[in-house]
Amino acid sequence: VKDFSRIASQENEEMLQKILNEKFHEIDLPDFVGKINVNQLKLGSIPPIIQLLSVSDAILSETNSENKNNEELIVDELNVRIVVAISYSGDLGFSIETELVVNNPSPRFLVLPMQFHVSNLR
Repeated sequence: VKDFSRIASQENEEMLQKILNEKFHEIDLPDFVGKINVNQLKLGSIPPIIQLLSVSDAILSETNSENKNNEELIVDELNVRIVVAISYSGDLGFSIETELVVNNPSPRFLVLPMQFHVSNLR
């Protein structure tokens, strides 16, 4: 990527943060975990390394559709299977918050807010 800053724009970071929050809110969580929110997302200045591993017809089975070795399976409307390896070492950062909920002796008897910060992945 010649100009990663165009991809890592504030507008794209906000859009990706919104998409992640929508996906997290669709997940059925156990009753001891509160709603998960991505509070902050910075794509950083260093792009990931994406290696194309194969392109083939999208004939899938349980054994060959598993996500192995950091590979991501993408199937589009043209029934094409694209397998890529993604590695990253850079200054991406994000914050996630949730709650740990103790429901005994009564519902929400104790609620512990939790926040996780991840930055400078290596």
